Amino acid sequence: MPILYVCVANGTKIVSDHGQNKDIKELVSALLSKAGPQKKSYTTHGLSFNHTQSEGYTFLCVASEDHPGRICFAFLAHLQKDFQPSASSRFSSTLKKQMAIYSDAQGVDKIESIKKELDQVKEVMQENIEKVVQRGDQLNDLEDKTLELEGDASLFRGRATKLKTALWYQALRTKIIIGVAIVVIIFIIIWIACGIDFKKCS
Repeated sequence: MPILYVCVANGTKIVSDHGQNKDIKELVSALLSKAGPQKKSYTTHGLSFNHTQSEGYTFLCVASEDHPGRICFAFLAHLQKDFQPSASSRFSSTLKKQMAIYSDAQGVDKIESIKKELDQVKEVMQENIEKVVQRGDQLNDLEDKTLELEGDASLFRGRATKLKTALWYQALRTKIIIGVAIVVIIFIIIWIACGIDFKKCS
């Protein structure tokens, strides 16, 4: 198995580990006393020792020298996310499970590839959702403008109807006035021609 040992330590005290190689454990104990906060990797005796720190805890794994370092540090980063100090005594089962997963470099690469594809799909979906929401806002604006135009059209029709009615009454008044004026003019003409008592036309 490419990853041979893993542990979580608080200072030099190992709070949880997995792996049974005594020689490796002795090397790890010596390394923990010198481990700093920086992420580092050492190679010796055909093995790679990889460690990193988070919130005062050191996460360390030992793998065969040919096992990719990026896989080892991805493994340790995963453990950092899952680790809870209050449950350190029960963390060894997680170490065992994740050690088996990250020992298969090709399998991890496939998983990471799938994760990247899922992240890309997620980004595309999020962009599409944002576009739909934006389009929805534009449709709402268009609907508001349509309602506003409909209101303006109704107001215009109302005003047009009132104006049409007013013009009709004005035209009627004009016709009545003209009609009355014509009658008066005819009456005056007859009055002049026939006299006041109309005797000249009798």
